[in-house]
Amino acid sequence: MASLQVSQVGRAPIVSSAARCVIFRGGEPLVVNSTQDGRTVITLAKVPSAELRTVLGEEPFFGQGQHPGEIAAQDIKVLQSARWRGPNLVFLGVEEPDSELSTPTNAQDVRGTPYFALDATDIPTDDLLSTLSVSESQRLEFAEPRSATAKLSSFGWKLSCTSVLPWAKNQEKPPCPSSSGLHNYMHPRTDAVVITAVLDETGDRILLGRNKKFPSAFYSTLAGFLEPGESFEDAVKREIWEESHVKVHEVRYHSGQPWPYPANLMIGCYASADSSQTIRTDLDNELEDAKWFTREEVLSVLAHPDGTNIRRREYKNFDEAQDHSTKAAAAAGPIDPQPPNDQPSIRVPPKSAIAGVLISQWAKGEVPGLSPNYSGATSLKGKM
Repeated sequence: MASLQVSQVGRAPIVSSAARCVIFRGGEPLVVNSTQDGRTVITLAKVPSAELRTVLGEEPFFGQGQHPGEIAAQDIKVLQSARWRGPNLVFLGVEEPDSELSTPTNAQDVRGTPYFALDATDIPTDDLLSTLSVSESQRLEFAEPRSATAKLSSFGWKLSCTSVLPWAKNQEKPPCPSSSGLHNYMHPRTDAVVITAVLDETGDRILLGRNKKFPSAFYSTLAGFLEPGESFEDAVKREIWEESHVKVHEVRYHSGQPWPYPANLMIGCYASADSSQTIRTDLDNELEDAKWFTREEVLSVLAHPDGTNIRRREYKNFDEAQDHSTKAAAAAGPIDPQPPNDQPSIRVPPKSAIAGVLISQWAKGEVPGLSPNYSGATSLKGKM
């Protein structure tokens, strides 16, 4: 599923005639019982959002201001997607058609089925059922929406904290720590991230990308956070597709690395892909560039004294990227089209990071069960 940020500006998904809601009560999904060929079939109910307008409350559904019906000021970023009035409603993403589509820049232009999870625990049963008529039968796993709504029921829309609300009486309270990043007041907090070295089916080329926040000419393996309800291999396939438009298969676990900056667990993987696929970096706007590199090219970089060297001043860029700073993109600068003769063509992570280990072991033929001349997926033993 593709993801869109839901705010008052991008409110189109919930009011779209195609939008569907998966409804939960106490963590249990609303299902539809039907009979097919003489046997009972249970399907997850996909309710058109239009049928739930009376229970969702009055607009705006997101980006709510201090008073009912009021839109939050757009300069208060923490409120742009806020829904702190009415039943919990979580935007899950858009299930896109199978056909290849150009990526829209406006929410109104999205083609597909927007899905939401609605927590109806506090809605009277009669009020809820009286709004429902026909249910959809499209398949959607309930593990993901349940996880999303469960978090809201535990922490509230702002993790049980209202100190960032401009109208709250917080003169004597310190600033909310969660306004500068994603936080969780449960202990211990651990966020899993998949770090994936994508190899072509000959095993002789590797797909590397340059994040917009990276220092100049710095390339690395593709990576991303696990979403609620995902397995490692699902996260790998989704992240690689979103970042590069490349479909991967034969996902194989390599190793893990604790990364307490602030609380990540890096999951290192290898995956295979057809290198003839068209690379696109406009699907989620994270990468500035992505391309295939040969083993010889990578070995040349690794052999260079500066091939894995990150300068002290460049570490600040990574810190800002970790904090989702918009300044980091400008600081990173464009890719050097022609590096100086004494510099490597690109730079890659050092072996102190799991991405550097994945790249180095592949280039040197040191991956267990993966020979330098392996033939496609048949040599990817231990895959997930």
